Amino acid sequence: MIIVGVCKLTIIVIGQKDLFKNIKPFLIDTLSDKQIIFYQSHTLFGYKRNKILSAIRAACIENTAAAIVLTTENSETARIAALLKGLPNKEVYYIPHYVYTRLSEIKNISGYLVPVDLHKPRLNYLEFQVTDHCNLNCKGCTHFSNLEEKELFADLNTYIADIKRVKELFWGISTIRLMGGEPLLNSDLWQFIRVTRTVFPDADIRIVTNGLLIPKTDESLFSAMRDTDSGFDVSPYIPTVKIMDKIRRTIRENNLELKMTSMGIGKSQQVDHFYKKLTLNPVNDSRRSFTKCEYYGCLFLRDGTISQCPVAKLIGKFNSAYNLHYPVNEGRNIHENIDPWELEQSLHNPIDFCAYCTEISQSFRWERCPRKKSMMEDWLVAESEIPMLKEEEQSPATNLVSKAGKALSHTPTIRYYVSRLYKNMLYKNRLL
Repeated sequence: MIIVGVCKLTIIVIGQKDLFKNIKPFLIDTLSDKQIIFYQSHTLFGYKRNKILSAIRAACIENTAAAIVLTTENSETARIAALLKGLPNKEVYYIPHYVYTRLSEIKNISGYLVPVDLHKPRLNYLEFQVTDHCNLNCKGCTHFSNLEEKELFADLNTYIADIKRVKELFWGISTIRLMGGEPLLNSDLWQFIRVTRTVFPDADIRIVTNGLLIPKTDESLFSAMRDTDSGFDVSPYIPTVKIMDKIRRTIRENNLELKMTSMGIGKSQQVDHFYKKLTLNPVNDSRRSFTKCEYYGCLFLRDGTISQCPVAKLIGKFNSAYNLHYPVNEGRNIHENIDPWELEQSLHNPIDFCAYCTEISQSFRWERCPRKKSMMEDWLVAESEIPMLKEEEQSPATNLVSKAGKALSHTPTIRYYVSRLYKNMLYKNRLL
């Protein structure tokens, strides 16, 4: 939700229908002394868009509107904020999306107003790796955690400096995911969570985990997650599913939110396959690989840099393990003097590493595989198999999913799940 304050007479509310039914009565009750005009947010992207934006600009110029309130899904906030970029406003605020689930507890909305600077862009997504090693060690891990020979944790002070700098460049982030490796191996995870919430009060903070350590987790983490309205994204690997009742009970007892990731889920509703898409040589079309990549929009923060792709940033581990020479994408140094809008735009362009990724991933059975058992072929697609993968893409069912993905791919989250559905279909067809 965005509030653009101008004076004290009228409030214009432009919101999504599903969120309106919760927030509208709340706004009417809280702002009973104001005149409120409601619009549906989808009209911003339809035939009424110019008409509404013109009315908003006129209201701002004439100083007749107290505020413009936009109630939208988190993934749409960056897009709508960009539309408001040129408005002659005085004050801008954002109410975090998680507040919608807590309206019954809120008596004063002023405590949830997050200042917005429309002179800066907003990111939809950012992930950070708090732990490099893992307790599961999946074969073909895209973060190469099963190749890590020692315990390796992120430095908290470095993270604090980096996340504060990110705040100077971007006024907000829709989703921040703290991950690994296995993030629950880091005993300081609760501090990373609290710092993240302090710097970005607007973000949906998620802990991406295999869930195996949740029943054994210290109360300090649960307390930090409750205080910051953070939640778990649990990947249902085969060992995870075996203790899922314990995981759900622990999360329920600690009043936390649980979401299940869909990556690699087959008919058994568990992660039973992984994907590989690397080739030894840069034989792929960089642009096509980039636009079809399931990691599109998955910006990765590490050691003072932001990069488009976690795989390209971490590929040095793969190089070292097998004496290879993939180009490491060092990312953009965020501590340099840099224009935020130019930085945001550059992160939506392909990189040299994209030529080493196939357009279509090749699936394989999920299994645990520590470094001593891993082989470089666990990550590689034979160049002779690329035509076969492209041919499978042309089947009627997968074509339909592909077209749906293109139609709905205006946010990284939708792109991610559509691409996973697409790959699951390829996997099942191959097994049949």
